Amino acid sequence: MSTRLHAAAGKAPVYVYHMSYDGRLGFLKRLLWLKDYPGVAHADELGYLFRIGIVPAVPGVGPRSPELAHRQRLLLLWRNFMETGNPTPPGAQADLGVTWTPSWKAGAMDYLDIGETLRMRQDPPSQRIVFWDGLYRKYMGTSFLS
Repeated sequence: MSTRLHAAAGKAPVYVYHMSYDGRLGFLKRLLWLKDYPGVAHADELGYLFRIGIVPAVPGVGPRSPELAHRQRLLLLWRNFMETGNPTPPGAQADLGVTWTPSWKAGAMDYLDIGETLRMRQDPPSQRIVFWDGLYRKYMGTSFLS
């Protein structure tokens, strides 16, 4: 709902992502000692964007580890966005292998799936949308799907 409203009211493009990369630098899982649980937690990408001293160090993350390669991709996306307003400006697309398009074109939500590879997808999995819409309806009295 918030991305749809931002896209409709704002003048700048809105870029949406889903972090699906479940690596050893995930922030929240390390902070809460949940590293043995599969999946990506909310805010796990922060462990790839920042070095955070309050979380345990990860042994064995070296220059050739997949975690550092993933960190470099995220840092490039975020740096590009800060510098140009576009996470994959012309020229950077070849390095990243994807063009991250803005969300909410023609009523559909495009988003970047940030996993082992980067790929554009459309409309998040419906069971998640139904879950969040149910909460929205219960507490706000209206559906955000309509």
